[in-house]
Amino acid sequence: MNFVCTGQCVVLIGPLAGSDSVSLDGIAQGNGTIWYGFLVGQQMAPGETIQIHGDTTISQKFSFTQLPFYSQLPKEAQVVLMVQGTVTGSQIAIHMWFMDVYQKIGQWWKDFRKMETLTPYSINLRYGVTLLWTSLLQYGYWLFFFVALYILFFIKWDTYTKFRRIFFWGIGIFLFIGVRNFITYTWIVDQGIETYTQPSVENKVFFDLWDYIAFTNKIRKELKLDTEKKSCKIYVDSFQDWPFRVHRESVYLKPCTLVFTSSEADYSVYYKKPVASGDLQKTVLVNFNGSSLLQNK
Repeated sequence: MNFVCTGQCVVLIGPLAGSDSVSLDGIAQGNGTIWYGFLVGQQMAPGETIQIHGDTTISQKFSFTQLPFYSQLPKEAQVVLMVQGTVTGSQIAIHMWFMDVYQKIGQWWKDFRKMETLTPYSINLRYGVTLLWTSLLQYGYWLFFFVALYILFFIKWDTYTKFRRIFFWGIGIFLFIGVRNFITYTWIVDQGIETYTQPSVENKVFFDLWDYIAFTNKIRKELKLDTEKKSCKIYVDSFQDWPFRVHRESVYLKPCTLVFTSSEADYSVYYKKPVASGDLQKTVLVNFNGSSLLQNK
């Protein structure tokens, strides 16, 4: 397909139907993002993102095993392609795939090496290492169980030796999984320092929240929300409600309150989204990496 998108565009690819990967090929121009996701009822579960800057040749295959929530998606969920920003696509080809046995073995190894980054759900839940949507811990439990049964009933050792070997087998599995998780936590700390602590304000990126924190800090500073404690009404429009709009509604713009239309707001926030045509003449208070804070009144 060919397309021209200014703002936000959605392409319905089709039902998930148990497929485990999708490929995207073609040429894109402009500035924005292309990403795939899953539409479940009225809720959107985002997948992985491709950044578009200038002329970009796309030839990428995404495995759904990279998404810890994939096993929870119903087969009738719709796979969609999302385009945000000003992006032109030429000869864009999209294919859904099913991995064969050899590809799944290769994917197991990729999954094992993959680091579980910090995401919006990390505040409540950590999946850890998952191999084809199954936790490494679950594999460890089953491996311990079957090896223990084999030692108990098929190895001709005395009872003391059997239980000692089972004990050390369990300790070995525990240490193996613990070391693997420690590598992930070390990587998270290193990435946090490298991408958020050390860079300048304009270049701070916090994992899957991108520059959300840096932009929010600029809003609070511009409106003096931490010094004057004034109340106000703010309209927020984001390329994606969760978690960007929801977090601001519940915490990050207090003591101001969020309203549903820009006409009743004192200020308007557009996060990673072009300013609406009706707001183009309003005063820009903050312009930061494709996001804007406008004064309405």
